Amino acid sequence: MVLISSLLALPLLTTPQPLVVPPQDELFSFSAKPIQSMLSHPKDAGLLRILELLPARIEALAVENGEQMPPGLIAMIADLVTTGKTLRIATGSPDGPIPIQASFSFDATNAEEAGARNEYLMSMLRGSGAPLGEQMASGLYPLEIPIPMLVGIGTVGNEFVVTAGTDSPLPPTIAAPALPYDISPDWQISMQLGELYEMIGSMAPVGSDEAEMFSMFSSSLGSLNFTMSGGHDAERSYTTLIQGGAGRMTREANAMPSSGISAQDLGLIPADAQLAVLMKVNLEASVDMGLNMIAPMLEQAASLEGAAGIEDPLALLAQMTGLDLRADFFPHLGETMGFYMSDSTGGGTMASAVAIVEITNAQGMHDFIDQICGLMSPMWQEAQANGLTIQRSTVNADGVELNTMTFPGMPIPVEPTYALMDKWLVFGLSPQATRAAVWQIRSGAPGLRDNPRFVEQAQALNASDSAMVVEFFDAPALLADGYTWMNLLMSAASNGLRTGGSPDPGMLLDPYPVLAQDAKAWLQVSTYEGDDLVARAASDASMMVNLTGLAGFIDRSGLMMVLPLAFLTARQSASTAASFEAIDYAMPPDEVEASHSHSDAEHSDHSHDDI
Repeated sequence: MVLISSLLALPLLTTPQPLVVPPQDELFSFSAKPIQSMLSHPKDAGLLRILELLPARIEALAVENGEQMPPGLIAMIADLVTTGKTLRIATGSPDGPIPIQASFSFDATNAEEAGARNEYLMSMLRGSGAPLGEQMASGLYPLEIPIPMLVGIGTVGNEFVVTAGTDSPLPPTIAAPALPYDISPDWQISMQLGELYEMIGSMAPVGSDEAEMFSMFSSSLGSLNFTMSGGHDAERSYTTLIQGGAGRMTREANAMPSSGISAQDLGLIPADAQLAVLMKVNLEASVDMGLNMIAPMLEQAASLEGAAGIEDPLALLAQMTGLDLRADFFPHLGETMGFYMSDSTGGGTMASAVAIVEITNAQGMHDFIDQICGLMSPMWQEAQANGLTIQRSTVNADGVELNTMTFPGMPIPVEPTYALMDKWLVFGLSPQATRAAVWQIRSGAPGLRDNPRFVEQAQALNASDSAMVVEFFDAPALLADGYTWMNLLMSAASNGLRTGGSPDPGMLLDPYPVLAQDAKAWLQVSTYEGDDLVARAASDASMMVNLTGLAGFIDRSGLMMVLPLAFLTARQSASTAASFEAIDYAMPPDEVEASHSHSDAEHSDHSHDDI
């Protein structure tokens, strides 16, 4: 197998640092530097300018509307939002009424700034009649509120601190994954799923269904933990996500794919793809692993309904529909799957979306698809009886059979189409997209490995053929589409921030040539490393570049048209629902029971008729 690293002549990174195992009592922790340090790229100066001027504008609007607001409150809130902060949640005493400890601290530049912030907040609390007790040895003041937990508030050093279940701030012991090139993290997150569920379950009544359910969650997910960190240098932002225990669970379930993504696999996706996901997966073993994880929850649900146990969901599906996934679907699958949107398959719009699945038995997959069509036939007939005709048409193009779902007489703007090749099942939202995807597979035309923006990010991440998942978003290719929307948004912000006596915001968005210069794509590569699944990503260092690329994707994909329609539909639905009066029908208990029984019987008959 040809290494991606060999193909791209990738440089080596420094030796990966060992993973830090978090303390056993840690449940969740988060820390972040001041937002100003995260938006330090010159192209993000406009975003910082907005954050700088927004508090004064909000205070001015409050005055204009005649609202009473404590002086400096908005500025203080903005300060707390943008400053560095640390949140830590840990298990407390198991004998306590609430077995949890937490602390939330906000950084300050120096002790004087911290003291001023503390004095302001404490004066507000006292002015509002908050029940503050005597200062504790830690420097915090207890907030005497009617809950069985100590709550402290005050200043410690350069930090304003709020605690629960403890009289002092908890140390920030985040298990921070190492970033490439020893970059210092801007933010870090850690979550221990098993212990989190165990803690929640400990607060439920002993022996209750809730306690048993969370105990099962804990046993199923006890070894899983998530740690993530992000940082940047002058050119790129980097993130590292570690799913601890995921590799071990995959191996134990025999779900580990036989190989990683090769250079040849990258050629399946056109070079002009704006969005792409390519993965290696043992689907049957992965489904079984997931079913085994949720089996305790299904058993719990079955016991609540008085059932003796649960059936295998896949066996139940086969019994109800005749679709035996284990016999008729999984054996025909390979390990490579992908999804993408590209210019080649339809201009990068939603209609260009294509999914590809590796197969090992084309005839077996053909028979399985025929089974599905046979099951859907009654539904199509029912739709036709209601005025919607659905047909399956077949044409031969370039020696490949294209099967298309059509809607004669109806202006429905999609024609879902699949093509079954010797080694690939290709699905698209139009015959054109599917046919173009078939060409890509057959022709060996330029693929992702030939996109220079993909190549440079793969080099930055030291990608290799051990990767199990590759995710790519070509933000630079979409900047032109998104720039109009970002320009409108920044102009709206600029005008909104202007008041009679306030400083002028100036130009919040760089000219397009400046914004587009040396812009980077987003690439994430996931690999199994020991017992963990590790995902490393690289993107442009500028938040403005990334947001503009995202706006371009929303615009080009067609979502920009769908979002307003969805918003208007939601508003109309909410308005309609609100116009109905709630009616309370007083019925004797025996009539209520009879009504429910009658309704259930009708529902059961109707479902049976539909099937």
